[in-house]
Parts: sequence; C-alpha cells; structure tokens
Amino acid sequence: MLLAIVPVIIGAVVLLVVLLSKDENKYDERQELISNRSYMYAFYVVFFINIVVMMASFFEEIPKMPTIILATLSLWSGIIVQSVYSIWKHAYFPFTVKHGEVFGIHMLILAFMQALIVVIDRFSLLGGEASLPVEISLSIGAISACIISIAIFLRNYLDKRAEAEK
Repeated sequence: MLLAIVPVIIGAVVLLVVLLSKDENKYDERQELISNRSYMYAFYVVFFINIVVMMASFFEEIPKMPTIILATLSLWSGIIVQSVYSIWKHAYFPFTVKHGEVFGIHMLILAFMQALIVVIDRFSLLGGEASLPVEISLSIGAISACIISIAIFLRNYLDKRAEAEK
C-alpha cells in the first residue's frame, strides 16, 4: 500500500514545520491552564475507554475486537476531547495564529486521504486483500479529523459572527 505512506510523509512534514516554528508560538497562562485541563480530560477518556474494553473482555457474549481497532479508538477519542475542548476555549492556537482555517483545511485533507485509502483497500483497487481492522482504524481517524476540522470552522464562524455583532 504505497498510498498509506503519503499521510505519514505529510504528517512528518507538518510535525517538522510545527517544531521549527515552535519559538514563535507563545501561549498565555490562561491558554496553558486550559490546555493542561484538556490533556487531563483526554487522559480520563482514554482511561475510561480502556477500562470499559478490559471489563468487556471478561464477558463471553461480547465479541472480541482486534487490538488495533481498540487502540485507535481510545487514541482518537482522547485526541478529539483534547482538541475540541482546547478549540472551544480558544486555547488551541497561540496568539500569533490569527485564523485556524488553514489547520482545519489540513485536517480535512488528512481525513480525505484516510478515507481514500479505506476505499482503495475495500475495493482492492491496487490488488491484495482488504483488511477490515485497518479500514476501521483509518475510518476512525478520518471521522476524528473531520470532527476536529468542523470544530475549528465552527469556532471561527462564531468568532467572526460575534465580531460582526459588536
């Protein structure tokens, strides 16, 4: 799956850009407190999901899910909680970033690429067999990226509307 490498490369480039521009991004104390609270909430969500999965594994009636799906679900659930909470409280972007629409667009592109890989894998367009756990994991990632980008666009829309009303 050569196309599976493309999101990894794009993610590495985005990470490199973020790391290189880290000196410019300054957060105030309020943003840091909100960010820390969002990490705490994300931890609790991941912890809760893992506890529920562990408890469910004791019952024979509940079908077992592949580990990759459960890991992806708990990871992306934590990312969604952290991101949406920070975005909603205006603590996701530093003050030097005026508009987060570009990041929202990047998240939509990531979601599209993950969905494209799922479609290619599902219909075996490049040959090979379809892998349901990988498809479900990528679908969870695509849905999560869409949720984060929708939160960014909605927050920006509400901010612009509030400025227009002033």
